[in-house]
Amino acid sequence: MRIGPYIADIAGRLGDEPEVVVEVKVRHEVEPEKAQYLRANRLPSIEIDLLPLLGEPLTLGQLSWHVIESDTNRKWVSNSGYSAVKAEMLAEYEAWVASKNREATISAYRRVTPPPQPPRKADEPSASFLRLREEMTRLELRAKLGLKDGVAWPEYLHVPIRQGANFILAPLDIWQGAVFIQFIHDANGASRVRRRFSLSQVMEWLTTCTGGPQGPQYQVSTALRLFLEHLIGCGFLKRDGTAYTVLHGRLLPSARCFAPALAESSWTWRERWPLEEVALERAADALLRQPGAKFNARRFVDALYRMPAEPSDSAVKTLVAQCGGSPDWAFDLLRDIGVVEQSWRILREGVAPPWLRV
Repeated sequence: MRIGPYIADIAGRLGDEPEVVVEVKVRHEVEPEKAQYLRANRLPSIEIDLLPLLGEPLTLGQLSWHVIESDTNRKWVSNSGYSAVKAEMLAEYEAWVASKNREATISAYRRVTPPPQPPRKADEPSASFLRLREEMTRLELRAKLGLKDGVAWPEYLHVPIRQGANFILAPLDIWQGAVFIQFIHDANGASRVRRRFSLSQVMEWLTTCTGGPQGPQYQVSTALRLFLEHLIGCGFLKRDGTAYTVLHGRLLPSARCFAPALAESSWTWRERWPLEEVALERAADALLRQPGAKFNARRFVDALYRMPAEPSDSAVKTLVAQCGGSPDWAFDLLRDIGVVEQSWRILREGVAPPWLRV
């Protein structure tokens, strides 16, 4: 439909409401000139990002859910309410600038430099207020996750990030919990459609919630990517190119309880393992990097998940060989599946892994 000099992907109105424009992003986002025209004419406009779905086999019902119901793949291009607020803020800013210019002129005329005034306490939020606001946010997040009083906050939502986290204007547990709730959490596991999102969508949403990054955006992007990679290892997500697919939306990943290891191992078993179907899919993907391997991934995963106690290195390598693989890449296979990490005794002596901390 034609909107002035431009063509809208979808346009229409409901009853007496103003005309609404819907743009669909597949290859390119809305051009800056077109966006400027929509804002100048105060035409409410929304852009729906379907780029992560490109090349995916979707049913009509799944596509309909992403277009109509999903709340993580869309943003305002033009919003008349936003424009009014922006104009009001701009007017206030210009009035403030004019006031400061008058003060500077008077000061120069009198040749007197006023002493610097310390900031008033009333203008600064107190430390106790900031702590109270954070605690209120934590209570809200706990309620959304269904955590009862006395239940510990999940360790995988308080993950130390080696780069970029200090540029996010929120404590680790708060921003990681908020991202998990917004993009992954499905309390009852009732959703039949696997949610998909991109790193840029997470970054845009988090930046809006926290009031913007405190430094370069690439640092925030790095912190988010590292956190999402951790959730992949826990079995919540899988990555397809630039998109992430939710595999497990409940609060806790599948549990694995092993007896203590009898011998020193060169790797550390995770306390919680991904679902078996996820493990099987990852094992099949790992084999693509082993040319010529004739490996029975299903037999390996079935046997591994039914072991009653933590197996030794030699037992795992024997099982890999029995399933048609090379014992030399046993650790790489287990790591790709998401059931082990390289031993923390080797990497960080004296530091317990995050999933075993109290």
